[in-house]
Amino acid sequence: MPSGISRRRPNMVLAAAIALVAALVAMTVAQAAVAREFEGPVLSKNKETRTFRMNPENHSNVTIKVNGGTNFERIDGFGGIHRGLKVEVIATRHDGRWVASKVEKRRASSGPGKEGS
Repeated sequence: MPSGISRRRPNMVLAAAIALVAALVAMTVAQAAVAREFEGPVLSKNKETRTFRMNPENHSNVTIKVNGGTNFERIDGFGGIHRGLKVEVIATRHDGRWVASKVEKRRASSGPGKEGS
């Protein structure tokens, strides 16, 4: 193998490795900003930290943080959240916490198999 080619190969491998790491980092950052929906009852509320715990149907128990940007629908703000209230939450991960962009009181439903009764 000519010496010019053998010197280029380590640089190409290094460039490919750097590109792979950059792509993985970009994917991780993009996934962190993806909104997730949780539905279920409120388990507890912490007024001091403006958080509440809930037991979503599609996830293990989570703690949700609310802030000035959180939109409340059919709930009178953070003060309207209480234990047992069934809510739908849209949240994104920020610094390892779920931060709600929307908290909505769940509408009453007829439940499975009750349609047309």
